[in-house]
Amino acid sequence: GGIAYTALSDLGWELKEIWNTHAHPDHIRGNEKLASLTGAKIMQNFMDEKRDFENGIYQKLTLAIPGHSMDHVGYLFLKNNKQEFFFCADTLFQAGVGHCRLGGDVATLYQTIGELNENIEDSTLLYTGHDYLINNLEFALTIDGDNQEIKKMLKKARTQDSFLLTNMAQERKINPFLRLFTDEFKEAFTIAEKNMNNESLFFHLRALRDNW
Repeated sequence: GGIAYTALSDLGWELKEIWNTHAHPDHIRGNEKLASLTGAKIMQNFMDEKRDFENGIYQKLTLAIPGHSMDHVGYLFLKNNKQEFFFCADTLFQAGVGHCRLGGDVATLYQTIGELNENIEDSTLLYTGHDYLINNLEFALTIDGDNQEIKKMLKKARTQDSFLLTNMAQERKINPFLRLFTDEFKEAFTIAEKNMNNESLFFHLRALRDNW
C-alpha cells in the first residue's frame, strides 16, 4: 500500500477506486492501507460489467478468467469499442500462464486460455501480474528450441531495463500455452506428445513448467 501510494504521489495521480483481479495475498495485502491513505474505495467485481471512462471514450469490461484461482477476473479496456489493453494479472503471463497450486485448477485454466486465445485480438496489449518474461522464455526454448521469435524476444528482454509489454499477436508466437493450439508447435514434440489432445498437452506443459 505504501509503495503504491508513493508512486501515485510522485506521478501526481489521484486514486479513486481499487480493483483486484483475485484474492491471493500478494495482490490484496496493501488494499486497506492504500485505501486509508488515498480515500479510494475498494470495489467489488461484477462479471460482464461494462463501465465508461474518460467521457465514454474508454470502456472497462470485467471478465471471469478462472484457473490460477477460481475467483480470478480480468479487465479488458476498449477504446471506441476496439480492444486496447487487457489486465490479465496471473491467468495469462508473457510467454506463460499462471500456476494452479494455490486453489486453482488446471482444467479450468485450460478452458480459460482457450477462450482468451479465441477472443483477445492480436493488437491488444497485455498487463500481467508479475514479470516472469525471461524465465518463461527460457523455459519455452527448452521445448520450442527452433523458435526464432522466442530467441529474439529473449535477447530483447535481457537488455531491457523496464517492464516489456507484449501484445496478443506476439504471445501467439512465443507462448507455448497458446502455441499448443497450432500444428506447427507440436512438431517439436515426441511421438507420444504429438498424439496428445490439446488439453492433455496443456496439462503436460503446466507440469513441466511447475518442475522446471
